[in-house]
Amino acid sequence: MPFRRDMKCTNCNRHGHTAARCWGKDVNGRRPAPPDGFRDFTCLLSTSTPEKRAANARSWLVDSGCSAHITFDRSLFVTYEQMQSGSVEMGTKARANVAGRGEVEFMLNVNGSPHPCKLSNVLHVPDFGYSLLSVSQMVSKGLQVSFENEKCRVTAGPIVVATASQVGDLYILDVMNETFSAHVVTLQTLHERMAHVNVQGIASMIHNNVVSGINSDNHSPICPACVFGKATRSVIPKQRSWSRAQNCLDLVHSDVCGPLEVQSVGGSRYFITFVDDHSNWVVVYTMRNKSEAFAKYKLYEKLAQTHTGRKVKVLRTDRGGEYLSTEFKSHLDLNGTQHQLTTAYTPEQNGVAERLNRTLIDLVRSMLSHKQVSKRFWAEALATSVYVRNRVTSRALPVNTTPYRKVSGAEGRRMVEGCWWLTGKEVDAILLLVANYWRYLYSSNYIQYEPLGLVT
Repeated sequence: MPFRRDMKCTNCNRHGHTAARCWGKDVNGRRPAPPDGFRDFTCLLSTSTPEKRAANARSWLVDSGCSAHITFDRSLFVTYEQMQSGSVEMGTKARANVAGRGEVEFMLNVNGSPHPCKLSNVLHVPDFGYSLLSVSQMVSKGLQVSFENEKCRVTAGPIVVATASQVGDLYILDVMNETFSAHVVTLQTLHERMAHVNVQGIASMIHNNVVSGINSDNHSPICPACVFGKATRSVIPKQRSWSRAQNCLDLVHSDVCGPLEVQSVGGSRYFITFVDDHSNWVVVYTMRNKSEAFAKYKLYEKLAQTHTGRKVKVLRTDRGGEYLSTEFKSHLDLNGTQHQLTTAYTPEQNGVAERLNRTLIDLVRSMLSHKQVSKRFWAEALATSVYVRNRVTSRALPVNTTPYRKVSGAEGRRMVEGCWWLTGKEVDAILLLVANYWRYLYSSNYIQYEPLGLVT
């Protein structure tokens, strides 16, 4: 039965139970039989010892005659089960009802260091006013309890798990009081509690008294979880880590870009680039699917060998699946071409091709926006960008040299994209005032686009 202070026994004049449940002797000196399910516990400690009254209310007293751990403090329980029956007999033969039982947690002070302690099957006896630690319960758990030199030591083999200090005839368990416990929180503990934020930031908060009660020794601990969770890759230098190739096709960079948001007039959604490291000569092919990469490489290989008279020695790409097919590998091996693959998730190692893709996309976007041409013509604008880029100087080459001249030894024609021009029967067309307007897109036999036809 739960403990109730509004109940008073007419038999023993104690609070918390009725005469029907009283375990004391009646006026005839007889003790009633215990009710069903009632369990009896014993405690040899007297309730009137002066040492007990001097003990702190939070103290745990080591009791060799107590058959169970007992506490009066309901707030110490982390799990709790009410008991309908049960009592504890004390050294004075008086009895106190058990209100419940459960698990209790508190912090021990073992040689100045905090150690957590969890006690199971602790009885809640509100009438006690103090807490008892049962020696028999500790021994039953395999612990050893010894009393010597005004000290009680609880050990598990060679390890001391708890100590108690002698005060008069009592041994009071050494526990961390609330005030001292607030000061044993370490910087590492606070770092873990605060979601692993920067340790220097927490130290600054402690220094500026934003938080208090932290034991900071100005030492930044190494947190294994942070080492794993916050690890970052070293920055790859922007400078070349290799020397420029001495001859054409000694090293070729390649990359696939796409899918683009708009399908080209020819039905393409991707393009593949090839850059010769020596001459900076660029060749681009559009593709409907990534799987066309191998076929486009063979076209480039044939074109490059025809213009330079040399074979591709090294092909550098990322680890995209379009470059890793069995037929692609077999072809490279058959032609003696070394395939250099970048480290996974490291596009910087294929920076030449990656930067080229960005440059070409920027040029295409600018051209289409400038002349207000539909995005469907991105492939034509891309070809124009490559055509122009191969015929202008760059920082990668000497001042008076272009990629096209480096490969072919000649300069190419240049024409402004998007310019308007007339076609017709020369003078007859003009005299008849009949003309068709065309817009120039890029130079490959002067492919042209007729957006409208005007007849005046």
